[in-house]
This record gives sequence, structure tokens and C-alpha cells, in this order.
Amino acid sequence: MTPTLLRTDCIAHLQSLPDASVDAIVTDPPYMYLDHRLDRPFDVEAYAREVARVLRPRGLCVHFGRGPMLWALHTALQAEGMVFKEEIVWDKAYSASPTHTISRRHELAVVMGRKASALRRGVRLAPTDTARNVPQEKQPDLLRRLQMLLGGKHPDKMRRLREFLNANPGQPERITITSYEPGYKPTNPLVQGGGVREKSRDMNFAQVVFYGYKLPSILRMPAPHSRAVRIHPTEKPVQLLRYLIRLVSDPGDTILDPFAGSASCGEAALREGRAYVGCEIDPEYHAAASQRLERIAAELASGENM
Repeated sequence: MTPTLLRTDCIAHLQSLPDASVDAIVTDPPYMYLDHRLDRPFDVEAYAREVARVLRPRGLCVHFGRGPMLWALHTALQAEGMVFKEEIVWDKAYSASPTHTISRRHELAVVMGRKASALRRGVRLAPTDTARNVPQEKQPDLLRRLQMLLGGKHPDKMRRLREFLNANPGQPERITITSYEPGYKPTNPLVQGGGVREKSRDMNFAQVVFYGYKLPSILRMPAPHSRAVRIHPTEKPVQLLRYLIRLVSDPGDTILDPFAGSASCGEAALREGRAYVGCEIDPEYHAAASQRLERIAAELASGENM
């Protein structure tokens, strides 16, 4: 896929897009509290209005940040009908402000979308990760906890759970633990071809029994801090961005990055098989990011460094 990086104001670009035309937005807006030429103020309400307009009905947006800008942005997005979906704490593994009273070493990545939108299930931190299944010796305890959550109202479900675990110890197989009511069309099955009548906390727990523990909401990952490899002062790790992109989009989708910076998100999108459109207003970083995207696109076209 050929990436697109525009040297333009992102709000102007958003205003040029049709309604409901963007699959997902993953971006790192200015913090608006740093004494830095790149920390440009922007019209938060106008930006939020355009984000809500251009996202598809099931589209999701991810914004990095901390402090007043992030609060204001998500208040503005809520005013446009968006709802909170999830929050990931990125632990940078080192302090960006060692002389401050509280040494800052984290940022938030907040996911929002329409009510109908949903995070993708089964996403791992790296594409090559395999599911960490619950050890067989721990399954009885998990089943007891699940039975307590279900309140004894669904003995047939529990029987099928036990039968499945006995027949498939430690294997993440397809779940068919309930039968649907006659004439009922499932809208959110746990897995294709089987599952539960509707999504619930209980059934999320059941998924853990079969598929293993999920990633925590706090992810520790060093930021690019060497000037030899870092292009932008607030650059994010490509591995973290790849995880977030898999969490909010599908292969072949287009990722819009209104505040592209060094285009780390663009590299992550290309490596995940997504199309990428970024906006960067600063001429210096637009040039550096363009070179980066050209290099990554050429590597992928030749089959290198997937």
C-alpha cells in the first residue's frame, strides 16, 4: 500500500472529507502545555466535531496525551456523541521529566467511538504472540468462580464448559457452549459459530477460561529516546502503535493520523497491512516523515522486515 502524507492543517483536511468515510484514527495531538515550537495549540472543539463526523459508525479513534488537552478533547468528543471505550496506560520505562516533583513516565492512549463500535478481540501485543492458555490445574478454580458469577442459573452451560475442558485441555478451540433460542439471531456471539445469547461480563470470563489471560491495561515499553533513532521528540514506539492499530481496525482499513509527526503511526499501519493517510504541518518533520514512509514502503514491497 502506498502511504499518503499531506503537509497541511489537519482540521482543514478533515473538513474536506465526506461523512462516515474514515475507518479509524490513531494519533498523538499536541499536549498544549510544553514550551516547544511543535506544541501548537489547535481548536479542540472543531477537531472533535470533524472526527465525529468523518468516522464510520463503527469506527474508533485513539488519542495519546495527558493533562488538560486530553480532558478537553474527550469532553468535546463526548459532546459530539462519542463514548469512552478503553484507556491504556503507556509506561515509557524511563522518566521524561526527572527534575519534576513527580517524575513523569507515562502517557494515556484513550479509545473512543460510537456506541456500536467495539475493540477487536484476541489482539496480542505482537503479531507473532500466541495465546497463553490457562494451565489445566487452574481451570477448576476458574470454573468455580464462573459458576458463582452465573449464580447457578445455567447448569447446562456449566456442564458443557466442563465437558469441553475435559475433551480439549489447554486448547483454544471454537466455543459452542450454548444453543440459541429458536428464531434468535445472535448479534454479538463470543466466537463465530457459537457462544452466548449476548455479551456479558460472565462470558468475557468464560473466554479467559478458553483463550488465556488478556493483556493488562498498563503496557511498559521504552520510548525511542536515542537521537540516533528518534526523529520527533514525542515519538511513540512502533510496536505499541501496531498493537493499537490491530485493536481498532481490520486489515485493509485506512488509518488516519491527523498529527503525524515522524509518522511512527504510518510505519505501524503499513506493517499491519493498513492504508495510511497522515497530516503534518511542520515542513521539517513532514520531510523526515515522508522519507521514513518511502523507506518502509520499499522494504515491505521487497518483502523485508515484515
